Amino acid sequence: MGIDALDADHREMVRLLNELFGCEEASPARAAPVAHDGSHKNRLLSRLDAVLIHLRSHFQCEETFLTAIGYPRLEQHRREHAIEMAELVDLQRSIIATDAHCLSEAAAEGIKRWFFNHVIAEDREYAEFYLRNFLG
Repeated sequence: MGIDALDADHREMVRLLNELFGCEEASPARAAPVAHDGSHKNRLLSRLDAVLIHLRSHFQCEETFLTAIGYPRLEQHRREHAIEMAELVDLQRSIIATDAHCLSEAAAEGIKRWFFNHVIAEDREYAEFYLRNFLG
């Protein structure tokens, strides 16, 4: 996007999401039997927690940046952040309440779709606003 700190955050988010989706050890398609000792579920929850921690921090930094540049769609952007955090916390609660040891395909696809749509569409808009009004 051309905004170093936020680009670095997005790269870190891709790394964390790849870890979250890389549930190879727990995947039933891997032929290895799934242990029922909770280790796969704990690993999944740990990876999801890392995503949530990073997203909270990133959203706070992003919203501070958007406030500083007077981004006109800040409130809409903030609402989208709140919705995604709520959805991920709901997913976390669902995993805790069940015997899930791996993300469902639907959950993984939903997270991927949100992330790429958010960065490519929504974040790109504020980047263009910033570059046009402050660096152009």
